[in-house]
Amino acid sequence: MKAILPLHKAVSLLNRWGASKTPFLFYTNYNATLWFVQKLSEVDASEVSYSLPMGSNCPKIAPHTIAKWEIEKPDFTAYKQAFDKVQEGLQRGDSFLTNLTWATPIRTNLTEEQLYAMAKAPFRLWVKGEFCVFSPEPFVHIEGNVIRTFPMKGTIQGTSDEARQYLLNSPKEQAEHATIVDLLRNDLSIISNEVRVERYRYIERIDTVNGPILQTSSEITGKIRSEFHYRWGDILSALLPAGSVTGAPKRRTLEIIETSEPTPRNWYTGIFGICNGKKLQSAVMIRFVEFTPTGEWIFHSGGGITAQSTPKQEFDEMILKTHAPIH
Repeated sequence: MKAILPLHKAVSLLNRWGASKTPFLFYTNYNATLWFVQKLSEVDASEVSYSLPMGSNCPKIAPHTIAKWEIEKPDFTAYKQAFDKVQEGLQRGDSFLTNLTWATPIRTNLTEEQLYAMAKAPFRLWVKGEFCVFSPEPFVHIEGNVIRTFPMKGTIQGTSDEARQYLLNSPKEQAEHATIVDLLRNDLSIISNEVRVERYRYIERIDTVNGPILQTSSEITGKIRSEFHYRWGDILSALLPAGSVTGAPKRRTLEIIETSEPTPRNWYTGIFGICNGKKLQSAVMIRFVEFTPTGEWIFHSGGGITAQSTPKQEFDEMILKTHAPIH
């Protein structure tokens, strides 16, 4: 049985499990008000399946040989209305960067299990009847007293030299990435000392059913202060919601998101991860398919909006991200 807990109970439980070095799986909703937490030894792979570099409980599922993947293109006028609300906040100076996300219906011949089995991503999670996430973006990795985070911002179709140079040299992409790196540095400083950027704006390739895309990431590290050591609940709750899928400054930007996005995020853009008792590895829940009670599948995607953004460019990037990483 899935154990969904409110924030205060989840924090308390994860702190106790940290003290006892208990391995566990967890995932949270977008604003970290709801948490799934379960001991790794009790996770039923037919109900909740996970795959991360640090561990996996993936069941054996026969993949579909020919996958069909079609999107129901969203209405641009509706998207632009939300975009304009975000821009109003940016022009007032309430936010420097706001992540605007959208819900796109998709049609496919895959089952939930086949989608999970076929998706190529370093971080995958499938919750039966609820959602499947195949994320390229780590959240925090913790080993000993060292914490690392890897914000991902900036996306372009293709892998040509021209695409790489555009991604690296675009003023809009540079500003967006710099803002998120600064935000994540500040977030890590809540629970860490000696916070620094180890790698800045390196490019990663992601393969999708419609061809490869490139994204830029950075790596930020810190040394966790002694009062937070192995207090997993306190550490995670201090860093949420994830800065790379909200914006900066975080508190006011969350209010802009609330008034601009027509669809609640729910579990989308939360985080998930596992702990083996000593190390913790987690990811941001992007590249996310929701399974609705009516049988409809919804792909949630989005991107960072700055004062330099144009609605058509951001709309196209949001659509670009709705292609599953199956090939």
